[in-house]
Amino acid sequence: MSYRENGTKEKQIRMIAELQKQIMNVSRLAPGGQAGFPWPVGVREPSSPKTRFDVIRYDYFTETHVYLGTDHSNIAELRGADKEDVDDIIRVAKEKLLQKYGKKYVFGRLVNGYRRFDATRGMEYLLDVALRERDGDYELHRRVRLVRPLSHVEIVPMPYVTENTRVAVVLAARRSDRPRLAAFLRHYERTALAAGDNSVLMAVFVYEHAGDATAGDDDAFAEVKALVAAMERKYKDGAKIAWMNVRAREPSEFHLLDVVSKKFQPEALLLRTTADIELNPELLNRCRMNAILRWQVFFPMGFYEYKPSVVYGTDVAPPETLDINRVHGHFDRDAYEHACFYNGDYAETRKIIADAIPIVTDVKKVPDGVARAAAATPTPDLYELFLRSRLHVFRAVEPALRSRYRAVVCDAHAQEEAAYRRCLARRGEALGSRSQLAKLILDAQADEKGQEDQV
Repeated sequence: MSYRENGTKEKQIRMIAELQKQIMNVSRLAPGGQAGFPWPVGVREPSSPKTRFDVIRYDYFTETHVYLGTDHSNIAELRGADKEDVDDIIRVAKEKLLQKYGKKYVFGRLVNGYRRFDATRGMEYLLDVALRERDGDYELHRRVRLVRPLSHVEIVPMPYVTENTRVAVVLAARRSDRPRLAAFLRHYERTALAAGDNSVLMAVFVYEHAGDATAGDDDAFAEVKALVAAMERKYKDGAKIAWMNVRAREPSEFHLLDVVSKKFQPEALLLRTTADIELNPELLNRCRMNAILRWQVFFPMGFYEYKPSVVYGTDVAPPETLDINRVHGHFDRDAYEHACFYNGDYAETRKIIADAIPIVTDVKKVPDGVARAAAATPTPDLYELFLRSRLHVFRAVEPALRSRYRAVVCDAHAQEEAAYRRCLARRGEALGSRSQLAKLILDAQADEKGQEDQV
């Protein structure tokens, strides 16, 4: 830190201390006097919960780990910003304690740490610290309370967007998607064609084997193409459905998007999705409002159905419409297959990994993903690629995005380490809730015990 920077910081500290002193002097004239004044001086008082559901939970941490940090983990190692946050707050507590007790004690260790985030004031900390006597074995315990207040709040100007933008729904379909394609097309018909929504569907049919027929009765997607043709005849003036064939074995998601990108103008808004979702107008409008050309891309966190046999049993058919209920599914924060972005932003960002994954220019020459993955190092997914760009990456819970269950497949060879870890966590959480899975285990144990008793 330079002398000028250090002097500016000290000047700001003196100004803050002077303002706090003035506030305390004025507070004597307020109702309740100084005794009822919140701490720290100049920071809003903590939020007051109205019900037990509004109580903000404290997270317990040590110098290396955080316990029960989320609803899905018991213990996790402190990393990245969390680690820096804990180290910094311990450093501040150490400095303050040594200013008061430094003549007799030295800093020993952190005994307990608690923190919580209060949206009205900032991050609050409670630290139980052990101080060790300089010339003896006596240990003094002190509790330190610290607050990292919210500051520098400002309104960020955003470009103007409307709900009139045309959305191009991009769907890459493989053989495994065929059972869901008819339902997806019915959702699209009801949402876009019948309602007259300003959108277009681009379906990419992926043929993963060299001998697959792409036309005629032997075509694996013959029924789907026939349904598309029927919709085009039904909606002669408003049917905006296009499709193309791609022959490649497990092609990269970037290669498929390269092919689609050639079909649209740079200002086209793309919604990359899967055949498992229940498409609705709210999702399309949210895509229009949250994706901004040359500014922001949107990766919604949707509601995903648990495995039907776990939720409904083997004798009950799943309902036609997926309702948001903690029994039926969960919001998957590790899912990134749905994204809204402008074609021009993708084309510009795609150049970042053009050397590792060459950009496809010919739809008839899409390379195989298996051969590429075996010969090269794992590559980032679309979400990680946009994180490397200059664009804002917006993530938010999206109730309008509802997806049916599909088994999660993870590949350590074709995914980067971070993406592979997310995939493993997602695969475990996608089966069912803890209570549902526990019931399955207990039922299986009871059945096993019953068979042993019969023997």
